[in-house]
Amino acid sequence: MRRFITVAACLLSTSAYATPDDAKLGSLAFSAWECHVFASQAGDQVESERLFNLGLEVATKFVTKLRSGKIDRQDTFQHTPMSIMGVVQGPNDDFVIGRIYQLVGSATFDKMAKKGPDGATLELKDWITDPATLKSIAETKFRQANCSMIKR
Repeated sequence: MRRFITVAACLLSTSAYATPDDAKLGSLAFSAWECHVFASQAGDQVESERLFNLGLEVATKFVTKLRSGKIDRQDTFQHTPMSIMGVVQGPNDDFVIGRIYQLVGSATFDKMAKKGPDGATLELKDWITDPATLKSIAETKFRQANCSMIKR
């Protein structure tokens, strides 16, 4: 009987947590939204919408599980971008999802317009503002990130 209680307690304590794959949902949402920004800037509205919706779906699952304590803290450190973990505070899940989207959108646009090919931050006078150049950069980054491969 004691053995049964021990096994049941172990099973119940671990079933409260999601799998490590659930912690990876944060990375998937980040990647989907990053690619959404690339596609949008490149003028591919169909792909932009697909990736936005995928990011929203996945981010919703991630935030719901995270804020309800169902994702193990160690798993988040291993599988979720730390920048996301810095914005998961707020009054409700929708607010947090919006903060994540804003973070990813800003960081992705900065990657295209304010950073050079080597990743170094450009001086203000060198920021890329030409729409045609931004479109070209977005198309290249979309391909380099294998964005068309992101699926759920």
